[in-house]
Amino acid sequence: PAPAGAPPPASASVAPQMSASQCQTAQEQFYRQNKDTFHGDDAKSLFLRIVGQFFPEPCGQGEGVAVIDVGANTGQDVKYFSKWFGSGRGCKSKIYLFEPNPQVVKFSLRPRSSKYPEAEIIEGAVSNFTGTQTFYTNVDASSKKNEQGSLGKIHWMKGGTTFPVATFTLDQFVEEHALTYVPFLKVDAEGWEGAVFQGGAQKALKVTDFIFFECSDTLDDSRGTGHKLKDIVGYLDVAGFDVYKIGTRYMLKLNGPYWHDVYDKIRYWSNCMAVSSRLQSHLGRLWVDGRNRSMSMC
Repeated sequence: PAPAGAPPPASASVAPQMSASQCQTAQEQFYRQNKDTFHGDDAKSLFLRIVGQFFPEPCGQGEGVAVIDVGANTGQDVKYFSKWFGSGRGCKSKIYLFEPNPQVVKFSLRPRSSKYPEAEIIEGAVSNFTGTQTFYTNVDASSKKNEQGSLGKIHWMKGGTTFPVATFTLDQFVEEHALTYVPFLKVDAEGWEGAVFQGGAQKALKVTDFIFFECSDTLDDSRGTGHKLKDIVGYLDVAGFDVYKIGTRYMLKLNGPYWHDVYDKIRYWSNCMAVSSRLQSHLGRLWVDGRNRSMSMC
């Protein structure tokens, strides 16, 4: 059977044709009733396993090609980046891993990423300004690796440490490294996703084809910047992306007339993706899952 997310063969089950209003209603109802299909990282893992096959030119053309991972954490996704866009595919692309937590870098990210020669760690955070910023860690998260941290104070944290971290913008980074193509951008910034995209609006987003980002309750709790998901969807829509909430059964389109406030009212650990108009025109409208069913509701 076709892998989840693959472009459909001619015999694939086709999503019903609906108006934008009908689609918005159908998606809202499904989202309310099927939290289990969106919660957690299952859908993200599903897409990462196969996403690279959708790119007509995963290696780009010439120099200045890189995958950027903002909030690389333990480096759990580096193997996919290398497989689809790096040495695993014969590409000369770089993989830049941003991680501000030195404990995570030392005990997890550096050992894991060292297997991939194209990977480079940047010990810092990404936001909508350059300079330094306070980083908070949670000592209760792990006695050794201390994997939990944020640019905002974690509201349940009883102890922990704070320290200044170097802070970059995507625009600054893309310009300084002369990047001309970013096939894949991943952003898991513990509620700072909106600020990350603001800092990439002038240059970085214009050379990016595909974005994975966490769109959870961290956005406007004590860890985040207060951005609503609606704000982020709006930024990406203006930048020329179609934005989706991704689940294990359906991906729900969020931008333009498909937006519904339920996605801000009912939020939990989940992920979204954004596809540039360039890549969307190559993919076509439909994605299908492993049972040859359309992942688009409409």
